[in-house]
Amino acid sequence: MRNLFSFINKRMGNKKHTSLLRDFDGNALFSAQAKANVLGDYFASVYTVSKNSVGALASGSRVEKDCPLPVITFDVVYKCLRGLKRSSALPSDGIPPIFFKMFASNLASPLCHIFDISLIVGQVPLLREESIVTAVPKSSASLPSEFRPISITPTPCTLELVGIRGNLSNWLKSYLPDRCLCVKFEDAFSRKYPITSGVPQGGVLFPLLFIIYTLQLPCALLVDPSVKVFTFAGDVKVTFRSDKGNLVEAERILDRVIDSMSTWTDNMNLKLNFGKTCCHLVIGQVLPP
Repeated sequence: MRNLFSFINKRMGNKKHTSLLRDFDGNALFSAQAKANVLGDYFASVYTVSKNSVGALASGSRVEKDCPLPVITFDVVYKCLRGLKRSSALPSDGIPPIFFKMFASNLASPLCHIFDISLIVGQVPLLREESIVTAVPKSSASLPSEFRPISITPTPCTLELVGIRGNLSNWLKSYLPDRCLCVKFEDAFSRKYPITSGVPQGGVLFPLLFIIYTLQLPCALLVDPSVKVFTFAGDVKVTFRSDKGNLVEAERILDRVIDSMSTWTDNMNLKLNFGKTCCHLVIGQVLPP
């Protein structure tokens, strides 16, 4: 049944775009170009300028230099290409995923060579550092902040980490700086914006880099033996137990956790979303998971 509705929606051309979008001053926007630009302005505004070296991520995950680089095989690339969705969304290189899927047998071999050369020289092609962001609205979205930026990166970029092991710090370093994005809204494209920090949603490489970048966060928040830290993507949950209803002690631990979080995020050039930050007091003998 889901496949039937998907087919009907595709034929009818239904799109999940909001009919009304307002700019930062509350003015209604009507043209797709104006909406793309205001969304691009908002997405670019949430980035921070790094105070630390861009090589901090790569050096923190460095392995021995004599580790051999992986060899990307024809079978692996072919399988990944055939597994792509039949999407016609255009990334920055202008080649939709459906093209790679349809011509997988012809493209797998040259892509193997491109990936191997890219790893050997430790350089990502410049085109792979640009992404087109599709603004996906939340329910009843009318403000730029109510949209999620989903990046559409060129298809080969999503395959370059298949089976990769070893020292790839130079390769990662070449990917991180000088990135840019533009926002697509309906058929309009915004101007290009530099990406100075962060990992847009939707890319295959981005979650891996985010996990590596935030790997030490749980340890930084363990300020007391009673503290437990749970992480999922960009969300963090901290729990701790205070016996005998000692609220003063609980407040002291909570303050230390918040101070540690603030210090860590500041050092790592990250911003806390205070609009989604909350505290819950659970009274009982057993703390729920």
